[in-house]
Amino acid sequence: VSLFKYIFEPILEQFHVPLKERSYVIKFYLTGVFAIAMEWLDNDCQDDMDFIIKVINDCVLGARNINE
Repeated sequence: VSLFKYIFEPILEQFHVPLKERSYVIKFYLTGVFAIAMEWLDNDCQDDMDFIIKVINDCVLGARNINE
């Protein structure tokens, strides 16, 4: 509870995510980051950690261009 209250809540507030949506939005991001980490582990951590960080950042920050 305190992790959400003191870490995630201020971030969601800063991005003007409505109160009613906040628990859903944070679970969406946490689950996605967890899925990327699990995929990396399933592949025996073969990809460089900097690459995995880039993938997470691109997904979270929306840096992907789906038209390519």
